[in-house]
Amino acid sequence: MARRTKEEAAATRDSILDAAEKLFVEQGVSRTTLQHIASEAGVTRGAIYWHFDDKSALFNAMMDRVRLPLEAELQLLDESESADPLDDLRSYVMAVLRRTVNDPQARRVFEIATLKV
Repeated sequence: MARRTKEEAAATRDSILDAAEKLFVEQGVSRTTLQHIASEAGVTRGAIYWHFDDKSALFNAMMDRVRLPLEAELQLLDESESADPLDDLRSYVMAVLRRTVNDPQARRVFEIATLKV
């Protein structure tokens, strides 16, 4: 068997995560098997196990790949030292909503995390 380059391995990992994200949105997390994900990604289950210990690890990697809008914006809020906490909260909520609207991948992952688990 030929050795894969780091770039090829990263591309395989990304295609697995993309397939999982697509199927999790369509079927939900519990109804999606690793075999479903492997078939959708065009890889074997062994390839999935090479990159992830189990479905939970795959799910966590999907979440890490696209940080939830709430986490990213909360980090910015936490780092700010404003004198107006109410305005900070308003800005935070608006930024979360803006990111959810403008970033389709973040929106899908947020939908999976809140509605498909």
